[in-house]
Amino acid sequence: MSRSGLKLFFACGVIWMLLGPIHGCKVTRPVDRDVITTDLPVYTRTQPIGYVELSAFFLLSDDGSVETVQLVSSSGDPEWDRAAVDSMMNWKFPPPPNGGAVWQKRTIRVDIIQSEIMNLGEITARSLEDAEILYGRLRAGVRFETLLRNSREESLVAGGRYLRGVDAAEFPLEVTRHLMALRPEQYTRPIEMHGEYYIFKRYGDNMPR
Repeated sequence: MSRSGLKLFFACGVIWMLLGPIHGCKVTRPVDRDVITTDLPVYTRTQPIGYVELSAFFLLSDDGSVETVQLVSSSGDPEWDRAAVDSMMNWKFPPPPNGGAVWQKRTIRVDIIQSEIMNLGEITARSLEDAEILYGRLRAGVRFETLLRNSREESLVAGGRYLRGVDAAEFPLEVTRHLMALRPEQYTRPIEMHGEYYIFKRYGDNMPR
């Protein structure tokens, strides 16, 4: 039940960004509060060193929008480079302090993390306290399927479902890391995502319906 995918972790200069799913590198944590970024293209080539890196000069207008992007070094994939430049043209930086157009250089590193297609169960809690109580019940021997099946009657459970054939790379990076560490029949500790807390269980081919 494994199909390789790519998860991208992106760095711009000395400030790190987390980028999300394989289908388009969605920013899940901004570079800083003043920089607006757009999705990078999917990088599909295999890299033995586990990442690609390129440098670029950005010509910024007086309002911080990008007028020109010039690559100094390539990722090794010209088609990806062109698509990346198209995306970077839509980035927005803080306005230059002295006004007028200025050049800024950024080094962009994309770390490639393997992903898999998985069968998962998902239990959602509204608070960390509720999630920890549910996790404690699992540790005490209550079956994951029982909690999920009784989610409508269980006040601590905000929701639950089975996810068949989901790509682990569709989740935020930190969640992907937890999922990739699971073996079939194992479950995670509570994980914060989008303001709620999730416990995932990984299944083999025998996932309940």
